[in-house]
Amino acid sequence: MSTEPSRLSQAAHAGEVSGFSIYLAGANAEFTRHMVQDPIITGVQILELAGHGDRDAYQLVQILPTGHAEELRLSEAVDLQGSTPVRVLVFKTDRLFRILINGRSFVWGEHRISGLAVARVADDNPQDVDVWLDVEGGKDRIIEPDEFVSLKGAEVERFVTRALKVKIFVNTREKFVHSRTLSYMEVVRLAYPDGPIGELHVYTVTYSNGPHQNPEGALVSGSSVHIKNGMSFLVVYTDKS
Repeated sequence: MSTEPSRLSQAAHAGEVSGFSIYLAGANAEFTRHMVQDPIITGVQILELAGHGDRDAYQLVQILPTGHAEELRLSEAVDLQGSTPVRVLVFKTDRLFRILINGRSFVWGEHRISGLAVARVADDNPQDVDVWLDVEGGKDRIIEPDEFVSLKGAEVERFVTRALKVKIFVNTREKFVHSRTLSYMEVVRLAYPDGPIGELHVYTVTYSNGPHQNPEGALVSGSSVHIKNGMSFLVVYTDKS
């Protein structure tokens, strides 16, 4: 489970728990908290804490309190006593790529990055934001959480996070929702806002063009489904009275 520093920082400082906290993650940017006794830790010690002994094969990237991210040298020391939780990414790589997120400069240790990872390193809750690829001279597009963008191009890739707004189609009508999941009843209410509810009133809900977790299928009362932009729902009402 991800331990997002922005939501757990109050419990992470010295004095509230034994030792000092540091958050480490790999290319998925799913940070987990580690405890150490020394308030000052070097890059080499961080690598050892992450369970990696081959110093030449790895590079570290620290997300700074300013929101930027830069390379952390193995010989460099990090102070864990500040008010902002220390977050460090550990990459098995010999090359770093530069990207921009919300106008802030980041370095990244893989040749691609997912929408989910962008949201996490931006310190946003991935459930609350959309990640957009800023296409210079072209049309910006949403990057789904499980979608990857290549960083191998000549240009620096630019990303922007915005409040979540998912476009779906319910009975062919365009709808916008602000969640990554929808329940059976939420879909029904999108189709029939004032429709009757009860044992004599049956709604059949099917969907298509969904995310990889549930590309197509049916919803029943009490169930929920993951959604994505462009997903379609068909809701059919039957009156049994």
